[in-house]
Amino acid sequence: MLNLVGALLLIAAPDPSAATPMISEKIEARVGKDIITSSDLLTMTQMLSHSAKSDKSLDLKQKALETLIERSLMRQYLERMGMSVSDREIEQKIASIRQQNGIATNEDFRRMLAFQGLTFDQFREQVRSQMENMQFVNVMRRQAQHTIDEKDMRAFYNANKADYKDNFEVELQECVILTGDNPDAALKQAEAFQKKPSTFDKCVTTLSKAPSAESGGRIGKFQSGLLREDIEHKVFGLTKNQVAIVTQPGAVQLIKVLERKDLGPRSFDAVKDKIRERLEGNIVQKEIQKTIAEMKATTFIQI
Repeated sequence: MLNLVGALLLIAAPDPSAATPMISEKIEARVGKDIITSSDLLTMTQMLSHSAKSDKSLDLKQKALETLIERSLMRQYLERMGMSVSDREIEQKIASIRQQNGIATNEDFRRMLAFQGLTFDQFREQVRSQMENMQFVNVMRRQAQHTIDEKDMRAFYNANKADYKDNFEVELQECVILTGDNPDAALKQAEAFQKKPSTFDKCVTTLSKAPSAESGGRIGKFQSGLLREDIEHKVFGLTKNQVAIVTQPGAVQLIKVLERKDLGPRSFDAVKDKIRERLEGNIVQKEIQKTIAEMKATTFIQI
């Protein structure tokens, strides 16, 4: 269930070790026909806290509120376009997630969610939000209607060659330590293995709760662009036999670099598909910002 590329279960879940404060439920905002409650805001704030660069709670709360407002606007836009995500599609996605994580029954799935601090209804709502976001992005991509030709891509490559100079492949091994009700102790264990990489195999055989433990913790070879951004930033900055620590909701993940190979600068042909995606992404992002701004201007929003 705990994996390197950040499955929905890991990214979405709040930290089960953090005590949930008692709140007085109230309406925090109205967005058209939708409302945002105190519990909605608290859940989103906790989720953002795992990846936020700022430790200021007020910044997090404001960001959480803005995120919830934009999600509501996206949902209402899809409804207006007749492209809402159906309940059936959501149930199919959840079933697929359960199967991909090797969870046999719905009851086992609910227990795993509870361990990660989620109710099934909360998880279902997060799945809905992610599916709606993907649907919204696809609509924006069609609306943008802009073709990226090879001339555009080559011009971008020539202007950004420094971005493609470093090209490494790393072979990785992982150990995942569940935090339980004592995250500080789990982190200390992880730091001990980080300081003595030669003992990493012991972490895998005695402590790791990842499926990869059955294969000695080995999770394969990766080139840049294939890993989650926060993990890639840490891993590709390491040399052979060094260990990175990545905190996850409910767990501490250690990632050891077994091998690091310099593949030489990437050619235009090797990266042109990614350049196309990047340039198209920039165009789509502008279309998203434009549409959200228009909806904010035409939708009743009260905070």
